[in-house]
Amino acid sequence: SEVDRSSSHNCVLRFQFAEREDTEDKLKLQLSEMEEENEIYAEEKGIMEVGATELYGLEVGATELYGLEVGATELYGLEVGAYELRERLEQLRTSQEVRLSVEEKVVLVQAAAMLNVADKVQS
Repeated sequence: SEVDRSSSHNCVLRFQFAEREDTEDKLKLQLSEMEEENEIYAEEKGIMEVGATELYGLEVGATELYGLEVGATELYGLEVGAYELRERLEQLRTSQEVRLSVEEKVVLVQAAAMLNVADKVQS
């Protein structure tokens, strides 16, 4: 009877030990899965950071492009202004008037300055 109890007790202990080993294996497996998920998360986070950097680069590029477009518009305005001033100079040169008014002299000075600016911008 004492042997039966001891044997029965040993069986219970072996069963509990086996259960603990099984639980430990399950916990190790869960830990391994969590580590894999963390690695995937870190990789995805890295991809998102790269994407954010690229998006920022696109925004900077768009800003620079807008600046170039504004600059092109301003340059076009200078070209139009230079063209108009050249036409006005030609009109003044071909006119029959020998004496120029103060206003026309101012226009001539402005025209020369504007043409200089336009020529510098174009080159």
